[in-house]
Amino acid sequence: MHKSIGLGRLPIKKTLTWAAGITAAAVTVAAVLIIAGCRKKETDLNLSYISPSDVAVLSDGIAVTDAGKNRVYKLDGDGRVVAEFETDGTAGGICVSADGTIYVTAGEAEGKVFVLDGKLKKKAEIDVGHTPVSPVLSPDGSKLYVANRFTGNVSVIDTSKNTVDDTICDLREPIALAVTSDGTLYVGAHLPEQAMTEDVVGSVITAVSPDGNMTDIQLTNGATSLKDMCVSPDGKYIIATHIIARYAYPTTQLDRGWINTNAISLVSTEDKTLYHSVLLDGVDEGAANPYGVTVAPGGEYIAVAVAGTNQVELIHYQYMISKLSSVNADDTPPEDDLAFLDGGRVRIDMPGVGPRAITSGGDYLYVCQYFTGNVVKFRIDNSERYELSLGEQSEENILRKGEIVWNDGRLCYQGWQTCASCHPEGRADGVNWDNLNDGIGNSKSTKSLLYSYRTPPEMITGIRADAETATRAGMKYIEFSDVDEETLKALDEYIKSFEPVQSPYLNRDGTLSESAARGKKLFESPEVGCAYCHPAPYFTDLHMYDVGTVDPETDGASQTVSVLDTPTLLEIWRTGPYLYNGKAATIYDVLTTYNKDDRHGKTSHLTEEELRDLEQYVLSIGAEGEEFGVTSVISEAEDGTRTQMALKSGTTIASVEIRRLAPGEQSATVTFELFDGDGTSLARKSKKTSKLDKNYTEWIDLDIKVPEDLKDGAYYVVSISYGNNEKATDLKIKY
Repeated sequence: MHKSIGLGRLPIKKTLTWAAGITAAAVTVAAVLIIAGCRKKETDLNLSYISPSDVAVLSDGIAVTDAGKNRVYKLDGDGRVVAEFETDGTAGGICVSADGTIYVTAGEAEGKVFVLDGKLKKKAEIDVGHTPVSPVLSPDGSKLYVANRFTGNVSVIDTSKNTVDDTICDLREPIALAVTSDGTLYVGAHLPEQAMTEDVVGSVITAVSPDGNMTDIQLTNGATSLKDMCVSPDGKYIIATHIIARYAYPTTQLDRGWINTNAISLVSTEDKTLYHSVLLDGVDEGAANPYGVTVAPGGEYIAVAVAGTNQVELIHYQYMISKLSSVNADDTPPEDDLAFLDGGRVRIDMPGVGPRAITSGGDYLYVCQYFTGNVVKFRIDNSERYELSLGEQSEENILRKGEIVWNDGRLCYQGWQTCASCHPEGRADGVNWDNLNDGIGNSKSTKSLLYSYRTPPEMITGIRADAETATRAGMKYIEFSDVDEETLKALDEYIKSFEPVQSPYLNRDGTLSESAARGKKLFESPEVGCAYCHPAPYFTDLHMYDVGTVDPETDGASQTVSVLDTPTLLEIWRTGPYLYNGKAATIYDVLTTYNKDDRHGKTSHLTEEELRDLEQYVLSIGAEGEEFGVTSVISEAEDGTRTQMALKSGTTIASVEIRRLAPGEQSATVTFELFDGDGTSLARKSKKTSKLDKNYTEWIDLDIKVPEDLKDGAYYVVSISYGNNEKATDLKIKY
């Protein structure tokens, strides 16, 4: 049964297979572009929610981190909150030492580890890397390991001194850690980092022995969105949860896991190799977005929190190992066999929404229900179950509703996947997909959806006119779901709320490194020309070009479209591999190997040092500190057709939408000015907004007629000013 998630009724239309030839015409811009007045503050868009992100068992209760309200809670044996600690930044992972010391990771660019006593009183505070997660202790408790997700390494902390002694590993988004009894540390990468030209593209687990030797263990092809790891009951395996992206197939159907399947992988601790991957899905029942994993009480079962379908899956460990030991070379591999675990697993429905972190203690499993905002404590035979409150949860606003929809596998046919399956946290999964919107056989790299509603058109070939159209097409043709417009609007608003994360290539205080500062000058110089197509604030001019990156001989004969959308460079450090089909593993490859004819920036004359400086700047583009932004400019043709963020002759600039990006109510003056190619002003209007708080928008009516004889070189500029602040970069759109 589908449980209520606060959106009212969510009609689900289950359709087996869509035809392969569906195009952008199936969803029209007119159906989704609706001009509204100022969004009234009928609901608080800046509510914080209790969002439990991790849980640890104490001798006298449990401790829970809350990523929504940036807190740590201690609950006693009766499930009552008896202490709280407020973290500096997002509360992440938690672990507890044998003597009861609690370690909590928190923060983003200025990541920290808080050392707390059993009453949540702070004993120490340790600076670590960008977005620290997954703290684990060495077997003797002398070392604490912390994965610095966006710095891409692991901090090694001396627990006797509470100091960082070393940083180790070099992985793409290390997100999960596990330690075996012999002291070997295993580090799981969230996403693949290979170029799509490689034979195997998948996340890696690195084994670090006590003497410092490192072994990279390649997971199965398509392994992505790795979330958690644990040590098997007998210590013979590291068990990791992840998705297997079936990116080699066109997205024509969902049956039998055609697009994404959901799995655990077993890595041998003896020979440091991948043993097998096993599917969590059933033949006609997906297990969308597996998250936390732990050994259940008694050691008989492996417990996996299945976040997308709101379940916990219990896998009989010896049943699985016995079946794996009898797999022959001519058998269907377990990673392709949806019935492999039949007879050895059971799914338990959770009472709330978004089970993520999971751990065991005593006779119970503890599961953090991220969206419901509580912890479920239960026996694996389900004879006892308790919901432990962390406080009163706020009523869901439209952004929270959209976030739930984004992560809800119940909206997908048979529960195979969610929006987050291909766009974890709204970004990219690191692989290519053949989505059929421009014909079959045209695989394209997954794009980040950061600022997608501000930077039309959508898809790398521009086949979708705008993000509203793309969102609706994605729900219909990728999740094979027909949801109501209220649900889709909530999804729109959630995606619009994505904000850039500060780049790990910046200094800790957010300033450019010396190398990146030199690169910025090159980027903005006419001699190099990067800023011509990638101007601030969105680092795209919203136009399409043939930049010479499509090569039918090497990319496949079906790759016939050479004119591509100019992507935003915001957070480009986070979204590799690069170019339209992921064939460039690094930005340096983009600037060199794939820019020989200088069609996307004149870089062939640059020295090696200059190229590295330019690369450092591009990788530094992240949170720009904007306080206001232009989220839409609507042009209307005589036939009533409306387009976003474009300048076209003979149209009318109808209105512009302004969004407040920083907290605190503030009004601003918005000026729209149209120029001809010589820089002569053709029209100008200024208006003042209401006082807007973060995430609130206002439409400014303009009604400016664009001349029929507009010449090349014409452009418009939208500028925002308020007080003495300069934190609103002008938006310039060229004809």
